This record gives sequence, structure tokens and C-alpha cells, in this order.
Amino acid sequence: MATPVELPVCDFGLVGQDQSDNVTAEYLATPDGRTAQESAANSAKLKGGTTLLNGSDNLLLTEFEDPALGCTPWTAPDLADPGHQATSLALNELQANQIPNVQSGFDPPLAFVPLNDPMVLDNGRQSPTRTNLYRAGVDQPPLEPTANGAPKEYCTNLSAFGTKRINDDNLEQVGVGLKEACENLGVRIGRGRGSRRV
Repeated sequence: MATPVELPVCDFGLVGQDQSDNVTAEYLATPDGRTAQESAANSAKLKGGTTLLNGSDNLLLTEFEDPALGCTPWTAPDLADPGHQATSLALNELQANQIPNVQSGFDPPLAFVPLNDPMVLDNGRQSPTRTNLYRAGVDQPPLEPTANGAPKEYCTNLSAFGTKRINDDNLEQVGVGLKEACENLGVRIGRGRGSRRV
């Protein structure tokens, strides 16, 4: 079996078209419309609640990709659920920068928030200032003349490198049987990113 290779949250094989804006928290929802972040205390208060997930790149990484690759996402004390650990967008981004290839340049290129991401638009217009501020908040490099966040380049890379990464993933090399991989990763591979834990 091959040594697991950690997948950074900024890999085109993982991101969607609006990356770095998601949570990994789980929520409870009751039939009468009450919702709360899932915790021991809230579970006791909202008995019979359904667990909901944000179908996000970050949750995909921490709940599916990392376990399938034999990797462990970073965690920190969960302030909403004392005594428990939690993953987060910020921890995913910080961990990505600790992967050697991310620090020294990556081939293929990495996915960083582009100028047309909805989170960085200013009244529908592209804003290098907002893009750089947002990137700083998620531990990504600022725009540069050679890495200018051009939407066309981002979409081309997402299509070319993202598809290639998914097609090249050899699940047998990381010790996951095909049936198990399809059950665990099927949310990502061709069936959408779901919003409920199954």
C-alpha cells in the first residue's frame, strides 16, 4: 500500500467554484423549525432533531477525503461543545500550508480564491482589495501579477486539474476497497455534495 499523500483544501481536485467559505460544524433541526449547532447540550434540548451538514469542500476534506487517505485533519477545542475537539475552515487552511508541496510550489497549481468568488465581489464587481483581504483571512497568498485570480484561469484549472485529480486517484493504493470508496465518497464523485449525514 502506498504512503498516504495529504490533500490540501486548496487542491483543484477538492474545491468547488466557491471555495474557502464553508464550515465543518454540524447542526440539529427539529420538525417544528428549531435549529442549533450540534453539541451534547443542544442534543439534549432538541431530542429527535435531524443532523444537518453544510455540503462544503471543508467538510468533504475532514469527513471523507482525509479518512480515505489515512490522514487526520487538525482539530482544536470545540467552544460550542466543551470537552470535544472540532475541525474548522481556518484549521484546514492552516494545515494546507504545512504540506511541503504547498509551501514550495505545487504542480498542478493550487486553487486560491479568484476575483469572481461571490464572497469577494463588491456590488457584483470584482475587487482585488476585497479578494486580498478575504485571502488573508483564510491564509492564502495575495493576488500577484502572475497569479492574478483571473476567473477564466481558475475555471480552466478547476476543469482540467480537478477532473484529472479525481480520475487519477487510485483508491486501491490507499487501501480503500472500491465498494467502500463509492459508499463513502459517492457524495463527491458524480452525485453532488449532499447536505445530510447518511
